[in-house]
Amino acid sequence: MMRKFKKIKDIFKACRVYCTLIFEMVKNSRKLNDNLENNYKICRDICKRIIKKAKIKCSVYGENNIPEENCLIISNHISFFDIILFVSQIENPIGFAYASNLLKIPFLKKFINSIGGVSIHKDIKKIKQSISNITNYLKESRLVIFPEGGCSYAIDKVKKFQRGCFISLKTLNIPIVPVFLKVEELGKIGRWVMPIDKIDIIVGKPFKSDSKMTSKELAEYAYDTVVNLKNCYN
Repeated sequence: MMRKFKKIKDIFKACRVYCTLIFEMVKNSRKLNDNLENNYKICRDICKRIIKKAKIKCSVYGENNIPEENCLIISNHISFFDIILFVSQIENPIGFAYASNLLKIPFLKKFINSIGGVSIHKDIKKIKQSISNITNYLKESRLVIFPEGGCSYAIDKVKKFQRGCFISLKTLNIPIVPVFLKVEELGKIGRWVMPIDKIDIIVGKPFKSDSKMTSKELAEYAYDTVVNLKNCYN
């Protein structure tokens, strides 16, 4: 009985949080302009309010491992909520690699475009263009990529990293920052998933790609590096 009550409580919390997110986007959309710093601050303030509304205790370990200059940040991907976590905790602007179909969601498109990033197409005919866009973006900015290619919707499962996002690194000599999102419990309404109570964002030391590695080998190395962070700071 207690377990059933808790599940219902978690569902109501998730509903309340996502409704708040929609309300905040509608409320603040007119404040967005062409200034990246302004837009990121607005998005960060919204994300902080969402974290507070969700009553999630968020701890960041190794934050000083994230360079201020352009770099690639790679992380496991539990749910859409991961982006809210990143923006709420990282002070200076970062962009995201995101699925192009997200731009079809009202209001969300405006916020995504306001802080920059790269649209990723699943259409095989557009993959080369996506890789080129990633390369160009990383020459000047910090970019977060979720190499699993989609959400795992799971606490302890990390899907195999796709090699596509690592192809760009063959021509770039930039830091790659591994991150592991460690969640103890998830609240779910279908595929609307969010962490419950507590989450740790564990940032590992940056590394650079080995010129002798293929993109597949680099993807495998990056996967191992991210997963191995799981047991840090226990």
